[in-house]
Formats: sequence, C-alpha cells, structure tokens
Amino acid sequence: MQVEMQIRLAIRDAVNRTSRKPFDWGGLVGYRQLEAIAQALHTTPGAQAETAYLHQLTSQVDRALERNRVLAQDVAAAQVQL
Repeated sequence: MQVEMQIRLAIRDAVNRTSRKPFDWGGLVGYRQLEAIAQALHTTPGAQAETAYLHQLTSQVDRALERNRVLAQDVAAAQVQL
C-alpha cells in the first residue's frame, strides 16, 4: 500500500506542476518523469492480487504517454534547435 501511495505521488508530481510548460500537465521534464515511472511499473510482478492496482495504473500511464508522445518529441526537437 505504501508503494502504491509513493507511485501515485510521483505521478501527481509529474503531471500537475503548473510551472512546467508548454504542456499544461507537466512539461517535457514531467513527460520524461512519467516515462521513468512507466518503466518501473512494467517491472512489477504480474499474477499477484497485491499488484492489480499497479497494473491498472500502468495502462493509464502508458495511455497518457502515447497520447502525448508526438508533442514531447516536437518540444525536445525545439529545445535542441534553441
């Protein structure tokens, strides 16, 4: 339960910082932080009842990453040019 709380707090930190622009939900740093969280979630064991919530959370995080992947790539390319 404590691990779940820490993961939820990490996700909230990645997506809810208003100071991170140009994404309203966390900026490029938040996107990269969310990628790291997704990698950690993908390493959790599969067939245990204790990790069912984490697997549900994994699909939500993956969906958010996929939905914003093109935007993150565009912003990263713009940063390189600047």
